[in-house]
Amino acid sequence: MRNQYKKILVFLLILSFSITVLQHPHTAYAANLRYYDYSTGSNVNYSGKQVIYTYNSRELPLTYPGILINGTALADYEELFVRELGLSAERNGDSITVSDGKTQIKLTLGSKKVTINGVDDTMSVAPVKLKFNDTVKYYVPTRFVAETFGYSYVWVSNISTVRITKTLSLSVNDKNLMYNGTLYSVNYNNHPISVDMPVIYYDGQTIVPAKQIFEAAGCKYTEEENIISISKDELTLSLDKCSKIAFINEKKIISNSLPMHVKNTENNRAELYLSLEFVADMLGFELTYSDKEKRYSLQENEFTGKIALYPDLVSGICKKTEVKEEIQAEEKHPETIYYEWINPSDEQPCLSKVYAYHLDGMDIVELYGIRKENINDFFDNGLVVLELNGVSSNMGTQFHSDFTAPHLNYSLLTELNTKIKLHFMIPLESTWNIIEQENFVRVCFYNENLSSEDLIISSVKTEPVQEQDQIHIYPDDKIIIPLHETIQKTDISDEDMYSSHRFVIKISGNYVDYFEKNPIINPYYGVEILKPEYDIVNNLTMICFETNSIYGYTYSFEDGYLELTVGKPNEIYSKIIVLDAGHGGIDPGAIKNGTYEKNITFKIINTYVKELFDQSDIKVYFTRENDVKIDLYERAALASEVGADMFISLHLNAHTSSSIRGTEVFYCKDNNKSSESGFNSYQLAKALAENLSVAMDTRNRGATKNDFVVIKYNTVPAVLIELGYMTNATELSKLKDTVYQQKAAKTIYDTVIQLYSDYLLR
Repeated sequence: MRNQYKKILVFLLILSFSITVLQHPHTAYAANLRYYDYSTGSNVNYSGKQVIYTYNSRELPLTYPGILINGTALADYEELFVRELGLSAERNGDSITVSDGKTQIKLTLGSKKVTINGVDDTMSVAPVKLKFNDTVKYYVPTRFVAETFGYSYVWVSNISTVRITKTLSLSVNDKNLMYNGTLYSVNYNNHPISVDMPVIYYDGQTIVPAKQIFEAAGCKYTEEENIISISKDELTLSLDKCSKIAFINEKKIISNSLPMHVKNTENNRAELYLSLEFVADMLGFELTYSDKEKRYSLQENEFTGKIALYPDLVSGICKKTEVKEEIQAEEKHPETIYYEWINPSDEQPCLSKVYAYHLDGMDIVELYGIRKENINDFFDNGLVVLELNGVSSNMGTQFHSDFTAPHLNYSLLTELNTKIKLHFMIPLESTWNIIEQENFVRVCFYNENLSSEDLIISSVKTEPVQEQDQIHIYPDDKIIIPLHETIQKTDISDEDMYSSHRFVIKISGNYVDYFEKNPIINPYYGVEILKPEYDIVNNLTMICFETNSIYGYTYSFEDGYLELTVGKPNEIYSKIIVLDAGHGGIDPGAIKNGTYEKNITFKIINTYVKELFDQSDIKVYFTRENDVKIDLYERAALASEVGADMFISLHLNAHTSSSIRGTEVFYCKDNNKSSESGFNSYQLAKALAENLSVAMDTRNRGATKNDFVVIKYNTVPAVLIELGYMTNATELSKLKDTVYQQKAAKTIYDTVIQLYSDYLLR
């Protein structure tokens, strides 16, 4: 019995290995690499190191591994240099020519001689022709070729890996960019998508050459003068080239970024780039990411390209009915007035007034200044839509919702590119009819089972709109929070919880039921509104917004509603800094006589400095908001993520000699690029060192170069302050003193304010 178990186990292992080999051919080579070498005319059982290649941190998916010949790495030129690095190549017999448009290399199989732009040179190893099973490949010395084309080439022996990197010279929306970050790949349904422009991470998102990627994913891509359209089955995503406004069919969305015009300035190839996540999400693709392979995968599922992805665009079948158009002379008063929108302009012809009310079991909308012939009406995506042709409107965007109304639950007036549309949401059992009157058009919404006699409309005597039914012209690119008439401006506050990617609007009182009947309008992609909740302890209605990255926001109290603008921090705030309290959590920093460095830096930065900036027009982001350890690279990256103007890290120093004292501010020479006004890391360090040493009455140890992670790997002017020495008894006594800490905070604050003024930052 035991032998039988062993046989079964061996069989399963062999079966598992066989399946792996079939699914991943290169895995088979890793186990046993055999090939035929045409230069020697012999079969080779290769037992040397099999070489892995990476390019700008991404492992390249080569079907056939690199090999070592006489200590030199070789790989197939088509897979590595043409497919993965984007060079062009041509083979003619034993001759192979590789080019990037400026430099041309001509290699010959079996020969170490090579010509570069017509000039002879010599390689350490000759290119070879190899055959793997029935597939012929042409292997070339990769270091020589890569370095000739300006790539950086590093051999990492212990993991048999060649790391190829190159700084790309790009322009993004006509702004020059030297990109040395990760280059990503994209798969569609497990098949690689070939592109001749790089997939890169820029401005907080992964952006891709949209036409190449999404046409490969089965989408229809069209590009007009100002509009880009990407269609997948029932869904069409339309984007304005010059704004964040987008439409998924008729649904308006504010995207998380502008379309970007990206050009490779080395070969002048150019493409329109879009956010990969945004487009994939809008069209219903499942998007996954492998950090090891630096690869995104687009997969189709049951929602891809289907209108069912957007429940608010889907409704039952709604049909229009024709009724008897008769008018009685009897005047009737509206039972309920919903709204009255009035055009402030005298321009003709124009839609001069929209008046909505309830009467005799019907919800009725009267349109003044137009005729029935101006209207094209239809049912689309769950809404009754009226297109108004040949007339103008100066009312802007108008909106009204009342889900207690029998038929007219939602009304929206929009004007886009001179096209005026009225959108009405009605229950499934309701229908509509358009009746022309002497000086207006009446649109009636009613239950379908009403008889024709019930639908004979009387002339209606209009009355002034009551004060509570005020006209609201809602911007269509803002979040709109309708407010109960009892809410005052002083009842509203907010909290930015950026470290957890959320912010909260707080309203004094309990308005949860009110918001169930008066929904919040949110056109922003990447911003999700959670269901309002009531905080009974503090008597607050909490409206929480979750975002997919750190977003800035601002809001204004309008007459009857709150208007929120959301965007990337540097689009919302005119001045931004990042403050970093050194150490934290399990990393205490220097310790002296029971005093921890992490506690003093936190108290100065997160209490005293914060109090000062809270009263200013400068937005401050803190790398840590409590006693936790934050990764050094993560601290540095925050400045780039929020688009900060400067980064300041606060520390306390220590030394083996207790006599060493003073204030020193460090900057990194690798991150010292000057702005047009001359502001850089050195200027920031110099100003802080001088001001702190004077204010704190300490020795000025100056602005000093160093390679600390938080300042070296930053993207904005960045410094690290060593305020004083904890190992010096006099300075430790001062550093522990509350008044001294407040004075340090005030000096940091004053210095930042002065630098904004001196260098005209932003």
